[in-house]
Amino acid sequence: KDNLEIISKHQLLKNINVILDRASYKKSLELTSQANVSIIVEANADFSPFMPGKLADLIFLEKPILALTPKRSETIRILGENYPYQARVNDEKQILEKLELLWCNWKREKLNLPNAIQLKNYISSEEFNKKINTL
Repeated sequence: KDNLEIISKHQLLKNINVILDRASYKKSLELTSQANVSIIVEANADFSPFMPGKLADLIFLEKPILALTPKRSETIRILGENYPYQARVNDEKQILEKLELLWCNWKREKLNLPNAIQLKNYISSEEFNKKINTL
């Protein structure tokens, strides 16, 4: 209910698209590909040992990802400790700083996924097969 109230207050914003219905995987990829930035939100914890399944999809889009995740997480291990668009889930000041950085880079037409080629290679089937074969 609280979310619906927030959504109704902000319906005039044209750059926010809220979808309340469940979307198919294919549809979610289509919608995500239209976005300038994607967001991964993980639990507010000291450590997150799992890789969100959508991380690979987001990397292949080669668009920036705002990673709201613990500093020690599989997401940050993959994106890199110095990944510029990361913040802790409960750190409002840090999140605002990253949103401002994303906004400035978008205005300068320099919004991209840092190290996209290396990231895509790391999560590729070829790299996965190499790792499996070495085991």
